[in-house]
Amino acid sequence: MTDVFVRGSDGALYSKQFSGGSWGSWKKIGGQVACGSGHPMCAQNASSLDVFGQGMDGAMYHKSYTGGSWSKNWESLGRTLTSSPATTSPGNGTTNVFARGTSGALYEKTYNNGWYAWTSIGSTWS
Repeated sequence: MTDVFVRGSDGALYSKQFSGGSWGSWKKIGGQVACGSGHPMCAQNASSLDVFGQGMDGAMYHKSYTGGSWSKNWESLGRTLTSSPATTSPGNGTTNVFARGTSGALYEKTYNNGWYAWTSIGSTWS
């Protein structure tokens, strides 16, 4: 199964899934993804699919797909960003999200049975 995510002309996030040898129809996930913020990123573990994007206010937002449906609301993860998010999920219920903050430093936010605070993991660069 393959999932593709795009920002629509209305600013909302859309998804399309490839399964069983064919593509399904586009489905609106909603929200408002900032124009020029790059592509929404996702991470998948054994039980869910997590999507991250930069909102119109510059903050990171998260929405999850579990048990056949999307979470009702977008969850703000805070921190004003100056780059698109990058994600990884090493398994075991952990998800790591990375983005550049306004100071220019690289920041990480980790989920493991709850979200941890943003942590600076690198110095500034341009």
